[in-house]
Formats: sequence, C-alpha cells, structure tokens
Amino acid sequence: MDETGISPEHRPPNVIAPTKEKPQAITLPRSTTTTLIARANAAWNHIPPFFVFKGKMMNEELMNGIGAMATMSETGCSNRDVFKEYMDTHFRYEPIGVVDI
Repeated sequence: MDETGISPEHRPPNVIAPTKEKPQAITLPRSTTTTLIARANAAWNHIPPFFVFKGKMMNEELMNGIGAMATMSETGCSNRDVFKEYMDTHFRYEPIGVVDI
C-alpha cells in the first residue's frame, strides 16, 4: 500500500538549460493536491484506487462507473480519518476460516 500526491495544476516554468540536458520540472506550492492511495501485491493482485480530493462536500456522481472510491479532506492529503475510511469502506478485511465459539 502506498500513496502519492497528484497536482492537477502542474505548469513548469520557462527554464534555460543546455540543449543536451533535461530541465527539472517544478510544481508550484500554491497548487492543490489530490492524494491517490493504491494497494497491490507481488502476485499483481490489486484493488481500485482510492482518491482524496481537497474540499468539504463530495459529489458522489464523480466516481460513478470507474470502479474507484473517493473522499474529501480539507487539504487533499490523507490523515487518520481518511485512512480509517479507506480501511472501513474500500479495503474491507474479511477473515477466512474464523469460527465463532
């Protein structure tokens, strides 16, 4: 399981560099961040991504038909509440072979 930040407002500045070198891309700090939480294993099994958008109110129609889930946070970053929601709603742990005694 890992998470990464996606910046939809990436616009690299004009950079002067030698012709055989690639200039470094810079993301502006004032841009918003959307967090993507993904989970996979060595056998290439995976579950759909879980997005964390910046804001307070989620439009549920945004995720219709894509197989992924999403939530909102004030910063667009994950935190304890986002992780708990991810584990409770998106990654449900159902033990196999547990017997009630």
